[in-house]
Amino acid sequence: MGLKTLINKYKSVLSSKGIVDLISHKLSKQFLSLAAIQSINLLFPLFVIPYVSRVLGPENLGLVNFATSFLTYFTLIINYGFDYAATREISVVREDKEKVSAIFNEVINSKILLFTVSSLLYFVIILSSEKYSSHIFLYYVSYASVISAIFYSPWLFQGMQKLTVFTITNLIFRVASMGFIFLLIKEATDYNLYQLINGLTMFLTAVATLIYAHMKFKVNFRWLPIRESMHKIKSNFLLFISIVIVNFNTTSTIVLLGYLTSYETVGYYTASMKVYSVIASLSLFPISQVLYPHLATKFKESTEIGLQTVKKLIPKILLAVAAVSGCLIVASRLIIDILYGDKFESSVAILQTLAPLLVISTLVNILCYQVMLNLKMDKHFLKINSIGFVMNIIISMSLVPVFNAYGTCASLYMIELTIVVVSLIILRKNNYKVY
Repeated sequence: MGLKTLINKYKSVLSSKGIVDLISHKLSKQFLSLAAIQSINLLFPLFVIPYVSRVLGPENLGLVNFATSFLTYFTLIINYGFDYAATREISVVREDKEKVSAIFNEVINSKILLFTVSSLLYFVIILSSEKYSSHIFLYYVSYASVISAIFYSPWLFQGMQKLTVFTITNLIFRVASMGFIFLLIKEATDYNLYQLINGLTMFLTAVATLIYAHMKFKVNFRWLPIRESMHKIKSNFLLFISIVIVNFNTTSTIVLLGYLTSYETVGYYTASMKVYSVIASLSLFPISQVLYPHLATKFKESTEIGLQTVKKLIPKILLAVAAVSGCLIVASRLIIDILYGDKFESSVAILQTLAPLLVISTLVNILCYQVMLNLKMDKHFLKINSIGFVMNIIISMSLVPVFNAYGTCASLYMIELTIVVVSLIILRKNNYKVY
């Protein structure tokens, strides 16, 4: 076979069903551009971690991460699952500006109402519990993150399939915050200031993207009657509970670890989890954010088309993520040494333990978020994650006092594996075949 014939043969293959077809696809272009921008966005904190971890040390870094995990409960109340529900609604009406604006106002008004409730809970807890009141100023400055949850609107940009703009804005403010961190964080006692900078970064990002959305998408805020906000909240209650439970399964592990062990142990664990989360975000964020509205459109065409799309994507996605997981295991020691230094030696084995979880978590994301939510199986979604939530509490309370951070890792594995098995059973029983 001549060289020219060989080239023509492979050119034909590529143009018909291979890489050329993949890259030319609108979805793939959006995925690749978003993955590139998100990669840059996530690399900037990696420049900050080596400095911050060495200045604050394991204990103070653990304290900050414990406080951040605590904040998640209140931002969850405000977000109320709108990142999925509103994305789903907007993605199918994005050409209708009036409907998009109506959904926008329903969500923002609902968030304001939920913010009032979460703020009350927040201050009651931090003022009445010694665990929090002993570091009261840290929780005061952390409140900026709670406020930003009102305006933070990735759901709008994702539904409009303009998430690139949102990501770029995040990038700009992250770069600015990095400069302030290097300039202002000088002592181990500067952890309050470090938390404030992070909170203000989120707040300014949220406000800036909302202003852009007003100009680009022509969405104008208006006050709605409370009964309309209550109706919106009520209609998304099952999804909210599901999202809360899912996040409790990750954030509550850190909170329980802090209660049952020490802030230093939290520091070692969260150092490993930070690296894991960055890798997971690089792997899952573009898949999740681009694929979800795309599948919403496919499932709207027909359930069969949606399921066929999922079947084709699962093997390719899992294979790619497995390769990433293997590389993470091999490079764990080098990564921890570079990012955190000798004081965080204990984080190496924890990171190696967490690495294979990436494959299981990816499958959970596909089955629960990409498939079930697009099929509007919110009740099943709730049941599945309720099982995981109960397991998390029981396993963590049993294993963490004995095995510390490794008990937390074991809990995460058991939860994710259970969710995968139960999800597949439920989908099969409802005649939705994804394999």
